[in-house]
Amino acid sequence: MSSLGTEESCYLCGNPARVVNTDYANRRWYTCSADDCGEYEISRRAMRHLEQASELKQRLKAKARACVDTDEILEIIIGADGQPSIKYKPRSEHSD
Repeated sequence: MSSLGTEESCYLCGNPARVVNTDYANRRWYTCSADDCGEYEISRRAMRHLEQASELKQRLKAKARACVDTDEILEIIIGADGQPSIKYKPRSEHSD
């Protein structure tokens, strides 16, 4: 992952986070500063889709937290069926 990034609000919880655009700016990699959140990559399409889904965002925070101090990252995208697709992927598969 690139060391560049900006300081913004975490998409899942609103706390300060470092954000890096990835996948030609189609995705965003968040590293949240909150103890109950974590690190994740989310597509811009998923961000639009989940905008009003506060309950799901709470569940995703816990999944992102599970990635802290591991070699995986939570990936949140919208699948071909229009539903959220959430999985853990190795950091080595990260796309800058």
